[in-house]
Amino acid sequence: MNQQNQTRIIRKPEVIQLLGISKTTLHYRIKDGLLPQPFPLGANSVGWLNTEIRHIQAVIVSGASTSELKAAVKEIVSQRKEMA
Repeated sequence: MNQQNQTRIIRKPEVIQLLGISKTTLHYRIKDGLLPQPFPLGANSVGWLNTEIRHIQAVIVSGASTSELKAAVKEIVSQRKEMA
């Protein structure tokens, strides 16, 4: 199986690397609804599903507007709630 298609949890440093952004930009994008909130992994750690971040990358590369990016993030959040 292609490792890129496998769902796995990734931590903040990998998200920053994949998106090519700084820690500060990561936090601003989460605050502005341009990236999904991370989910807790433990008392002091959080993560994202790599498939979620790859989807956001695809939306960004497609030239989507800010409102389209926010809609993609809302869809990710909705899917998380369905999984729970």
